[in-house]
Amino acid sequence: MQDSCSATTVERERADAAEAQLAEMRLKLKELAGGMNFEALDTEATRMLEHKETIISHLSWDSLFLEFHTLGLYVHNDVMHAFGTPKKNIREPVNIGKTTIIINHPEVSAGNGAEHTV
Repeated sequence: MQDSCSATTVERERADAAEAQLAEMRLKLKELAGGMNFEALDTEATRMLEHKETIISHLSWDSLFLEFHTLGLYVHNDVMHAFGTPKKNIREPVNIGKTTIIINHPEVSAGNGAEHTV
């Protein structure tokens, strides 16, 4: 009987400590938010956390959709090239025939579009 009572007391103390920590974090966020409506921000964050699994699942399916369609485009273009009809490609590769690359280099000024001839 005493073990269950002490376990309940420990659980209650942990819950109280977690609640106090959450209240402290909310006060810090209110200070950081300044004049922003913190309650609205808190509500939106809560909604996002409640639907976290749904959002992750949706993004996962979107990613798979884009991956398979990109793979399909590559396969189609490779097959058209293999059969000697490259004009039937869905889209020409972007980098064919180009001798310039866009880089972020201190020697390249913004005036020339940040292009650097290789």
